[in-house]
Amino acid sequence: MTSYEKLRWRETQPGLWSKDEDEIEQFYSTVARLYSGSGRVFLAITGHLSLRVEENSSGQTITNQDVDKALQLGWLALRRSHPTIASYSEFDSSTGTFTKFYRSDEDDWLEKTLVSVSNGQTGVEFANSNPPVPQLPTLFLRSHHDILDGIGTLMLFNNLVAHAVEALRLGDAFTVEVVDKAKIEQRLSPSYRIAAEVPEVHTEAMKKRVARLAAATEADEKREKVEIVGVPLKRGAEVPGNTNGLSLSYPPRRPLVSLQLLNSLEPP
Repeated sequence: MTSYEKLRWRETQPGLWSKDEDEIEQFYSTVARLYSGSGRVFLAITGHLSLRVEENSSGQTITNQDVDKALQLGWLALRRSHPTIASYSEFDSSTGTFTKFYRSDEDDWLEKTLVSVSNGQTGVEFANSNPPVPQLPTLFLRSHHDILDGIGTLMLFNNLVAHAVEALRLGDAFTVEVVDKAKIEQRLSPSYRIAAEVPEVHTEAMKKRVARLAAATEADEKREKVEIVGVPLKRGAEVPGNTNGLSLSYPPRRPLVSLQLLNSLEPP
């Protein structure tokens, strides 16, 4: 099996897909593993949104149970459209490598990732309380960075609400798409190397560029009084603190003015 074939998702057991990680995926997995010694999670993604649910067009009151069911159906529909949100990375200490996995079981995933938290906190308060980061991304949302980024979180919430609204509107008539093995393999996100169509064998131009970068790095390391700043991986008080978010509210026109100003700027 070629190195590129190992980067492709394949069903290794019934209901279990796996693949090797490429350099970029390994970077995120490695840094997260190294950072775990600090008691924090490297670049953890945190997001939340507020919903206001009104009566439907027929005047029928929508209960909390209706909303919970709609969110559950929406979350399941989202997972079937984007199965990578249910994938995770594991480290094999015997080989020193990371492998990414995806399990088709949905009941256990739903139970673990769609959890109701009723403690009186607002979304901002909960997000800033350093909540735990589960291995599988969990709604409200708390996720490792190798699965999701900031813009991806906004898109995910947008799609989730769209599915939930349809579930509320259609009621029992709402159905979640049934996916087979072929669709799962088609929709699981590929490695960056495959997505970017990086050739398996580097061209001469690529080899020369890598050599230049390596030489420049080596020259920097040999300079006197130059230190490379890294993550402190020693015991003691030198651990990162909480990363808190700040909510800002703008009148509707202000973002529009800012966008118009940006569009008027000429590139350098």
